Amino acid sequence: AFGLEVGALWVGSARAVQGLPADIGPLMAQAAQTTGADITGTLAINDTRVRDPRTPAAVLSVIERAGIRASLTVPILVEERRTGGFSLAATEPRSWTAEQVAMVKAVGKQVGAAAERLRLLTQVREQAHRIQQTVDTVPEGVILLNAECQVVLANPLAQEYLDALASALATDPLRPGFGERLIQLGGWPLAELLAPPSDELWHKLQIKGPPRRSFELIARLIQEDVKAKSWVLVLRDVTVEREIQQRIQQQARLAAVGQLAAGIAHDFNNIVAVILLYAQMSRNAKGLPDEVRNRLATIEKQTQRATDLIDQILDFGRRSILERRPMNLRPFLQEQIRLLERTLPENIKIIFDYGSDDYSVSADPTRVQQITLSLAVNARDAMPEDGGNLLIKLDRVRIKDVKLIPVPEVQSSGHEWVRMSLSDSGAGIPAADLPRIFEPFFTTKAVGEGSGLGLAQVWGIVQQHDGYIDVTSQVGQGATFAIYLPALSTAAPDVKEEMAADKEPTGRGETILVVEDNEEMREALASSLVTLNYQVVEARNGREALEIFDQRAKAPAGSEQEQIMLVFSDLIMPEMGAKQLARALRQRGLSVPVVVMTGHPLGKTSELRDAGIVDWLRKPSTITQVAQLVARVLASFSTLSIIAFAASTAF
Repeated sequence: AFGLEVGALWVGSARAVQGLPADIGPLMAQAAQTTGADITGTLAINDTRVRDPRTPAAVLSVIERAGIRASLTVPILVEERRTGGFSLAATEPRSWTAEQVAMVKAVGKQVGAAAERLRLLTQVREQAHRIQQTVDTVPEGVILLNAECQVVLANPLAQEYLDALASALATDPLRPGFGERLIQLGGWPLAELLAPPSDELWHKLQIKGPPRRSFELIARLIQEDVKAKSWVLVLRDVTVEREIQQRIQQQARLAAVGQLAAGIAHDFNNIVAVILLYAQMSRNAKGLPDEVRNRLATIEKQTQRATDLIDQILDFGRRSILERRPMNLRPFLQEQIRLLERTLPENIKIIFDYGSDDYSVSADPTRVQQITLSLAVNARDAMPEDGGNLLIKLDRVRIKDVKLIPVPEVQSSGHEWVRMSLSDSGAGIPAADLPRIFEPFFTTKAVGEGSGLGLAQVWGIVQQHDGYIDVTSQVGQGATFAIYLPALSTAAPDVKEEMAADKEPTGRGETILVVEDNEEMREALASSLVTLNYQVVEARNGREALEIFDQRAKAPAGSEQEQIMLVFSDLIMPEMGAKQLARALRQRGLSVPVVVMTGHPLGKTSELRDAGIVDWLRKPSTITQVAQLVARVLASFSTLSIIAFAASTAF
């Protein structure tokens, strides 16, 4: 329109110059600053050689040195604020008309508006980038929906969760992305998810899988004005949290059932103990017909089966008596595997996998053997008739995050564990049965093929060892039971099982004080000791026992009362139990040994020994076990008495 090819445009620090020196702008600004002239408005110069008092000579000189005779410069304004300028120039004198000045001003105004839009767009983009960066760092899935329920913004976690949850979108049902409209999530219509749930803060969503996943979602409305609105959705993956919560609930449920079962089993123990002792005493009587003796043997055998059942219930209820000691699981399991190879069918191949670590734990060898045997038998029953593989593996693991331990009671320093796992190639366990497999009397076997107490017993034994058990399985791919036991920091010696003798040693008329609150149990135990050639004095609790000792201490010299050589007591009784009784005897200066028979957990055996209890038996016990314990303790204390007497007469 002007027929000119010389000019300049600058906005902020950005400059575009054609036909002019690149530094003409800074030179003019310097000249104006030196003279104090204001050149920020519209400046029209028709001829630089014609001096105009409104234009400083220094400014005209800069323009003239650039080979320019005429120029027209207008400011670029944004909200009345100068942000740049637009200049046209000619090498010959030129008279700028009012129309030309107005046209250049209009161009400058349009450039200013465009520059402002560009600045605002850049600012918005920078803010959006900062918001996206911030949202991306949020450890939950964050989604922004517009009023049409289209995805406007989503962080990486949200995109991953959307891929898993959204299966019915308006455009692409498999991969929801930006600009796409959400219809539903996890089978829930989006309209229901945008409304708060009636009873909780978060909506609960699930993917059946595999793998099975659980999510929680909360929606919040952003009301921009009366009509415009958008939504913020927060999604979080709570799969691990739910699994741990379910395990904790299962542990609590099993513990409650176990406590009830153990209480019943303990009372039943006393009944079985009485039956067992009387059956054995009767069977040993002289002159019995063989038919009667055989019937008594059957009673004894069935009583033993009842005892085994009680043991399983007590193990499940974490109320069984443990004899824990340091033991190395590697040589112990090697011995157990030799036993299993003779027990399991030949078509089941047993593989033992272990490393060079130390596998020492504090455990009861008998109970660890019970765990191994129960899980191995379960594996055998799960395999087809043509056999399969049973992998027994030992490794030492460190769980850094205590939240991953689903047993709140387990607080082991450093969380160092020995893991014993048994994996089979059997049929696997249905997902619906997995939450119940440790419940007592739950079994999928046919009637008469299992009591449903095997895995419950294993669970209880592991709990009593301050550990936990985990199971993973898929139908058709076998099952793996992993047992975690707290590792010892020092190596333990190898454990070898000791065979119990069947002899029933008899006494020489020694007097034994039997302390038991259950009348039937007390009479049965007293009768058993009498048949073993001991004299018996009875007391119903620890307080009565002390009164008997006090009465004997006051008896005149030369009385026919024999000295009490041993106290045989129940551990827990009303008024005074065995530990309190043993302490009271020591306080009186009496060195009579105290042994206990109990169906309750012993707790720390060191506390029993500190109280003065020298040995113990579990209920129910056979006459042979009673005879061996009494003979062993009396022989031990008789030897100590001889040594003490010899020491006193040596001086």
